[in-house]
Amino acid sequence: MVEFEQSNVIVRYVRFRAGQGSAVDSDCVATSSFSSSQKIEDIIFDHCSFSWGGDENFNIRGVNGGVVKNITLQNSIVSESTYNTLLYDNVYNISIYNNLYALTNERNIRANFPKTPINDRLDFEFINNMVYGFKVATKPSMGLKFTALNNYYKVSSQVTPRDDAVVDSSSSGGGDPSQTYAYISGNIVPEGMDEYDTPLAPYIRTNAYYDSGIVAVEASTLLTTLLPHVGCSYPTRDEVDTRVIESWNAGNGVTATGDGAIYPTINGGIALTDTNGNGIPDTWETANMGGADANDLAPSGYTWIEEFINQIRSNDSTLSIPKITLQNKFPIGYKYQIYNIIGQLVIEGKIEADTLSKLKEELEGLYILKMENGIIWKTIF
Repeated sequence: MVEFEQSNVIVRYVRFRAGQGSAVDSDCVATSSFSSSQKIEDIIFDHCSFSWGGDENFNIRGVNGGVVKNITLQNSIVSESTYNTLLYDNVYNISIYNNLYALTNERNIRANFPKTPINDRLDFEFINNMVYGFKVATKPSMGLKFTALNNYYKVSSQVTPRDDAVVDSSSSGGGDPSQTYAYISGNIVPEGMDEYDTPLAPYIRTNAYYDSGIVAVEASTLLTTLLPHVGCSYPTRDEVDTRVIESWNAGNGVTATGDGAIYPTINGGIALTDTNGNGIPDTWETANMGGADANDLAPSGYTWIEEFINQIRSNDSTLSIPKITLQNKFPIGYKYQIYNIIGQLVIEGKIEADTLSKLKEELEGLYILKMENGIIWKTIF
């Protein structure tokens, strides 16, 4: 339905519902790279709702040599499709954090082993998610480096799981099992199921392969820390998300797709006056921008249109962005130093508008960044 093929994108408070008119094999949302000359990176989906995809609800894929990396899905509801989330082929540094996966048969989530593996990389992290009403829960291919931490898995009284474990590995991806690095811990598991299956047992580790900076809460607290705000909940939830959450609370509900789905009613409103049509109301421009254009850079390094869009929910403490995302910790005008993993200074300078893109062309691997404001953090270029 919706395809993302550009880098440096933030998508917040949007509902994606494919429904009856979508093709059988179409995804509700896909983030894709289709050639070796195309690298898609640094995209955040926050407080969105995805449902009724003809294939996956949320698909990330790098095919024909294409690469997709540094993608974050957080605070979102992914529900009611044949498949929920697939990480396919050349994708890595994927953060699936603080989401509700509900009433979908499989791929909650599914991660394939890449055809052209890259050493020393995190494939995905699956942290503080609520997974409900599944036949197959989380299925990584052997050979991957991943985290499954403090998730809350719950069965529906009307759906019977097919596997014995909530993290159930697959040998079909073509990976070398000996390269598997599995940090699986703190997950709430339905009675009668295991946390992970037997083939993963020799590769269980006691710490993450890569720390993106997410601070996980106990899975039992997600009922109060995540459920009240998850999904496209501002200004209000629609009937679909409300029904999905009611199913979680009641412990019932069947897996569903878009067949026969009825779109909820959207109540209209009155837009604020925007004389120049730049997407920012006149009142906000006058109060904050001093005559600047919507696409001019604000002091923060973001454009004014980004400042306006994000201030709508600026008092929302749930909008933390993991350290895996570069832009928020790389403000224009600051001095910086970059060190390799053995502590050698590699590059230093002052951040300009094109500095980040140049560094991504020059560097590859894990580095430590030190900013003049005292912030020290790790990232993979």
